[in-house]
Amino acid sequence: MGIGFIISGLCVSLLINVVYFSKERIKSYETSLYGYLIFTNLLGLFLEMACTLSSFFGASELLLNSLVKSYLIYLVGWAILFLYYVIIISCDSYSKIRTNLFKITSFLYLTAAIVISFLPIEHVFTGTNSYAIGKSVDATYIFTGIIMIAIFMILLTHLKKIKNRKYLPLLSFFVLGIIVTITQRIYPELLMVTAMESFIMLIMYFTIENPDVKMIEQLNIAKDTAEKANRAKSDF
Repeated sequence: MGIGFIISGLCVSLLINVVYFSKERIKSYETSLYGYLIFTNLLGLFLEMACTLSSFFGASELLLNSLVKSYLIYLVGWAILFLYYVIIISCDSYSKIRTNLFKITSFLYLTAAIVISFLPIEHVFTGTNSYAIGKSVDATYIFTGIIMIAIFMILLTHLKKIKNRKYLPLLSFFVLGIIVTITQRIYPELLMVTAMESFIMLIMYFTIENPDVKMIEQLNIAKDTAEKANRAKSDF
C-alpha cells in the first residue's frame, strides 16, 4: 500500500526535475538550493523504492539494513537542506553566516550519519508490508526534530515576513508534517514522508523567483542602461 505514495512522489519529482533543469536559470542562493532539494528528493524516492522492493523480494538482512539506514540518513540531510532554504528566505545576512552555518550543519549531519549507521534496526513484516523500528529510527526522529525546532524558531523570529508567498512551502511543511507523522504513527507501513517532500517541492516551484521573469527583468535593465549610455554619447 505504501508503494503507491512512492510512485506518486516519483512522478511529481521527475516532472519537477525535468522542467526545472531543462531551462536556463538565474543563479542565486535560492534557486541553487532549490536545485539541490529537488534532486536530493528524487534520489531519496529511488532509495525508498529500493528499500521497499528489497523487503518485498526478501533481500539479505545486511542489504536491507544498509538501504534503510541510508534512507534514514537521507531524511536528516534533506531536512538540513530545507533548513538552509528557510534561512535564505528569512535572513538578509545569509552570505555572512554561510561559512559558520555550513560548519554547524556538516557536524550535525556527520554525527547523525555515524549514529544512525551504528545503532541497531529491526524490520517488522505485516503481510505484504514492512516497516523499520529500533534505535536507529528513533535517532532519526531526534535529529530531524532538532532541525524542525530550529526551523520553527526562525519562523517565530520572522513572523512579519510570514505573509510572503515564499513561506507557503514552510507552512505546508509543518501542516503536512504533523498529519503525516500522526498517520505513520498509527499506520507505520504507509510510506508518506518522501512523497510529502515532493509535494512541498511542487509548491515551492511556484514560490521561488521565476528564473524566466527575472532574466527578462535583467535584460530590460541592461537594455535601459545601454540606451542611457548611447544617449549620453550622443549628447556629448
